[in-house]
Amino acid sequence: LTSEQKRFAAIAHRSGTVLLGLINDILDFSKIEAGRIDLERVSIDVRAVVALHQESGRRQRSGKA
Repeated sequence: LTSEQKRFAAIAHRSGTVLLGLINDILDFSKIEAGRIDLERVSIDVRAVVALHQESGRRQRSGKA
């Protein structure tokens, strides 16, 4: 692919990902309104999430985000 075609493919991929997220959000709202939402228990590493957030904040403050 040419560089322009690669750029268009990347844009299409990102657009598709965003659209899928939007559709999932709409479906979630529909479930909530219908009273049919199911909550899922998920394990997370809180320390890793906090560390990632701190690193992101450091990058933003230094202008490298």
